[in-house]
Amino acid sequence: MSLKKVYIASSREIGKKCLKYAEFNMPNGFTLCNIMEDCDIFISVMYDTLLEESFLKNRKCYNFHPGILPYYRGSGSFSWSIINEEKTTGITLHEIDKDIDTGPIICVKDFPIKENDTAYDLFSKGMDCIYELFVENFKAILT
Repeated sequence: MSLKKVYIASSREIGKKCLKYAEFNMPNGFTLCNIMEDCDIFISVMYDTLLEESFLKNRKCYNFHPGILPYYRGSGSFSWSIINEEKTTGITLHEIDKDIDTGPIICVKDFPIKENDTAYDLFSKGMDCIYELFVENFKAILT
């Protein structure tokens, strides 16, 4: 039986934190890999590059999106949540498909927006929320 290879893509500190969690909590039958193209399962944690459709065809791909989908696709969702006077914002875990932030939603974890919150405040809270959502869902999305 060959191990399924998992690649965690990120260009941010939160990605490093999630990767460290994954290193110590990898279920049997799975291993982390260092080459994106070699993976069977791709996990995006604040990864800033769009994936080619050809890459998506051969593997399961997941994204921890900063914002509540389907309402806040793309970037800048925390700023837009403030501009639109939302009461909450959050993080969405979803499957990645060929379009931007349109894949099936697995779950959403929301948190309140306080009156004096800035987009940076929401970003900081969002990074904590991503980690919580990652820990809560890591083994489930692999299996």
